Amino acid sequence: MDQDDNLGKQVQEKEALSTTLSGVASASIAAPPIPHITTNIVPLSTILKNYSEHSYKELTQLLITLQSTTTSDLFRENFIRLYVLTKWSRYAENFTKLIDLLNWLRMIIESISSNPIWGLKNLSNSLTSAKLPNPDLITALEVLVKGRPQLPSYNFIKQDSLSASTILKTLKNLNVILSLRLSLIQSLPKKFYNYTVKDGRCYFNIPKGFQCCVSLANDDVNNSQFFLIDFKFNFIFKDNIIVYNDEITKLPTVTHERVENLSNQLLQANRLNSSGGLNELYKFLHNFTLNYKLYLIHRQLILMRIGYWKSQINHTYNADKNIIIINYWVKSTQKKNAKSYFELSVLNDELVLKWIKDGILIETIQTFEDENEFCIEKIVTKFTEEHVKKLMFSIYDELLVLTNDNTNKVQIKETDNTPQLMLELLSMKFTTFSISPLSGLIYFINPSPLVASFVTLLNQDLQENLNKLAIRLLSLSLETRVERLNSMMSSTGWFQSKIVKLSGEEESKLTSTKLLNSIQYFKRKDWPQGWFLVASINVNTTDNLNWFVCRIKSYLGNWSIQWYEKLDILSLLKNTNDTADGLVDHDTLSALAELSTSKLLSHIIVEELENSGAKLKMINSNIKKGILDLFMEDGNLDSKEPFLIVENGSFFKIPNASSSIFIKIKLLSSNNLKIVIYGRLKNFKMNSLNETIQERNQNDDDMISEENSQQDDQEQASLNYDSSTSIFKIISIVNGNFITSNNVNSINAINNIPNVMSSINNNRKNTHNNVGNNSNRNIVNNHNVNNNKVLKNSLRLISRFSKIVTLIQNISTEESVKIIRNTLKTIEFQYGGDDQKTAPQTATLSILDPINKSGSKRSFAPKFSSLASNFELKLSESNPHQISLLQLTNLMNKVGILPMLKVLKLTLPIVESLSCLNKFKDDMVFINEDDTLKKFPVLTFRPLCYESNLFNILYNVMKPSEPTKRKAKKSTGNNMENQKTYEKLSFSLTIELKNSRNKDIIYLHSQTSATSSLQYQPQILKDIFSGKIKFPNSIPLDSGIACEYKNCYDLINWIHDKICTYYLGLKDEDTINSTGTVAIGNSNNHDQSSINNNGIKV
Repeated sequence: MDQDDNLGKQVQEKEALSTTLSGVASASIAAPPIPHITTNIVPLSTILKNYSEHSYKELTQLLITLQSTTTSDLFRENFIRLYVLTKWSRYAENFTKLIDLLNWLRMIIESISSNPIWGLKNLSNSLTSAKLPNPDLITALEVLVKGRPQLPSYNFIKQDSLSASTILKTLKNLNVILSLRLSLIQSLPKKFYNYTVKDGRCYFNIPKGFQCCVSLANDDVNNSQFFLIDFKFNFIFKDNIIVYNDEITKLPTVTHERVENLSNQLLQANRLNSSGGLNELYKFLHNFTLNYKLYLIHRQLILMRIGYWKSQINHTYNADKNIIIINYWVKSTQKKNAKSYFELSVLNDELVLKWIKDGILIETIQTFEDENEFCIEKIVTKFTEEHVKKLMFSIYDELLVLTNDNTNKVQIKETDNTPQLMLELLSMKFTTFSISPLSGLIYFINPSPLVASFVTLLNQDLQENLNKLAIRLLSLSLETRVERLNSMMSSTGWFQSKIVKLSGEEESKLTSTKLLNSIQYFKRKDWPQGWFLVASINVNTTDNLNWFVCRIKSYLGNWSIQWYEKLDILSLLKNTNDTADGLVDHDTLSALAELSTSKLLSHIIVEELENSGAKLKMINSNIKKGILDLFMEDGNLDSKEPFLIVENGSFFKIPNASSSIFIKIKLLSSNNLKIVIYGRLKNFKMNSLNETIQERNQNDDDMISEENSQQDDQEQASLNYDSSTSIFKIISIVNGNFITSNNVNSINAINNIPNVMSSINNNRKNTHNNVGNNSNRNIVNNHNVNNNKVLKNSLRLISRFSKIVTLIQNISTEESVKIIRNTLKTIEFQYGGDDQKTAPQTATLSILDPINKSGSKRSFAPKFSSLASNFELKLSESNPHQISLLQLTNLMNKVGILPMLKVLKLTLPIVESLSCLNKFKDDMVFINEDDTLKKFPVLTFRPLCYESNLFNILYNVMKPSEPTKRKAKKSTGNNMENQKTYEKLSFSLTIELKNSRNKDIIYLHSQTSATSSLQYQPQILKDIFSGKIKFPNSIPLDSGIACEYKNCYDLINWIHDKICTYYLGLKDEDTINSTGTVAIGNSNNHDQSSINNNGIKV
């Protein structure tokens, strides 16, 4: 046990000793410390100090602006970051050690990886001188096989020279062997079929290519190898051109040797082929020749680029790919990825030219060389001219499409080089242009400044779109026409307006196409605002120039056409064969001013008619016949003068007139407007009329300015009616300067009239199809309708004429009425005289201008008005109807003329009898013959008229009453005496025209009333009314008596006689005077001065 314990102790002591020694040893050779990293590491204390200072400043500023500043969370976030850093700093020592360790490991890895590489590199460089050469295996193989190497002698070993016979013999043998060898080859290249064998060689000649000769080195006919002996080119490069002639081009020695070596290698490698390597030899030499040609073409292009074609072409030569790309027209604006160029390349062992136009392969050509030369400049010129030709014909086709195949506007002319296009700018005026083959740009021959300004735009369109180019060319023609038109219009008194900007929808009313169209606006100095003469110019239609008169209005910057009408300008030309382009000349424009102004004024007239409710008509066969019949009486109808066809029943309403009334309008040279209204009366006879009126035109306030007064003095109207043809014609002359006045109501009304279409011209396309179709017009509202200003005098005449015709028509229906004479304002007629008792009487009806109830003049629409001032009845002083003139006038204007005429006829016996009551002598019977007493007439009467059919004879009778006493005027005393007194009694005889059972009768009766003075009825009347006293052809009715109107004359006189006899006891010689006073004997002795109208002496 003890031994074991000791042994264990010894072992432990040894282990402890060894541990100690190892520790000492390790301590003596301890590893260096790991480097500590301090870069970009900031102490935490520094961070806390700096942020504390920053926080203090921020908090101080925050306290100052605390009330007006919203607190931010920035401080809180930063303090959280500081808190995190503080917590993390507890373990910062471990992180620092980790960073140091990672840095140390990175340094160790870098030293391990880079140092051995550089050491090996240095070792390789240092062992360069110790390298051994490669073993000469070929020489070793010769020694092994032949026993000795075959080394070059370097002419140190002299050889015997050959004799001439040996040489000739050898050459002949070679010729035979070559002939046999070539004849046995089955796949000889076609280009080598033509060969020559001589001098121990076989010569191959390729035209425009190369020459070469081959030979053999032994007499093996089947397997002997061909060797290339010589090679030359069959062309020369002279004056920048490849020339094909008998001259040849030799290769430089170095190049020749290189070609020879490569050729022999091909022949050796392919000597066992069926062609003996000749196919490969031909391909090699042929490709070499083509490459050399490409190089020479490259040199030609370089010289072209610094010469005539400078900046017009560029090229790219790629020798590796055997290709040359020639870009032409480089200055022109080309499409992206669609350039035009030539491509010269070797394709299938041939030199091929590809023409790419606008990115599209047009043609691939293999044979493009001339017979004697190859000039790339000629080739480029040829194809650029072809390109120009294609472009020109394409442009020509596009122009034909746009001009509807009008070859008069576009013509193409073939020339030696490139075609030229001739574009018609104006009538018989062309501009010629073409495209330059050099630059590909359009140029004009002798261009004007306007044409020259289009060149840049045309060249831009040339490469973009030919259709756009063709449109641009036609727009050039359009601009030329516009320029000339503006110049011509300016020289003839027109002013161009550039402020009008119509929308596309509005412009479509004036032109059928938006393309290649220009609209120009012109006006005259004396035209009103908003009226324009519009020229619509087109170059791609047959109707190149259209003229319109338009009313254009702007509202909030938007222009709109209120009214328009196309002008028939061809009617202004003497030569109708002129084309539309030839219309723009001074004579035509001068006539155009008259026509357009006439249309403008005509439209104003049309609006006045339409605002009054008139309906216009379209021309049809019936109306056309009526026009011809009507105007045959007045001469030929001038097509330049517009005219209207108005439906008679819609406005004029002229009785017995045709359904259509024609209005012809003409602008006179004195700037006056002549308006002629035609019509025909049907089945009506009237005396001929020829009258003229000349009146002033007052405005709504009945105020006439000096200017308007002078203007109206020149205005007049006349009416002519021919009874033989029944044609009436109203001619009015209106001063055309009224349209420039801003005070004209009709012009102001036009400003509010949208899209009012007229039927002024029979060729008008925009009119309605029938009278009732108003789809193309908007009649102005009633509050916009003003009095007719232009047609004032004409309508006044029409109104009078219509009334005269109506009057004559109405008066003619009465058989007892006969028209004696008539004028435009009056009709004189005769009535009565049907029997011997009444004499015929004459009367005159006059027409007055209508007056509104408000006192202002009404519009002159020819309506048969019922106002009191329309008609006036005039009678002569001797006409018995003077007693009822006022009542007849009221009746006429209340119920009409016909009832008045009837009453006039039926009451004639009544008024005749009333006027004949003075058939007795002119003496009076007095009440008292005492000279001391005043004298009074016994009986007085007075005829009265209450209504046109109601008359009255008022009688006053002085009847004696009971005697009274009166005091005598004596100075001696107051004596009383008896006084004779009289009582005044009144009664009446009423004469009334009545209609009973459609029969006109005269009813006579006496009216009594308890409330009036007519309380007395004499016994004589009672006896007559009851039938006690009878009168023939009368009917007593107790309350009165009746008879026919023809018998009333005798009845009235008979009753009057009875009354006078009853009260006065008259004898035959006694009379009743005109004052209604009964008289007996001579009245010259009596005092007449104090007798009143009632015949009673006061």
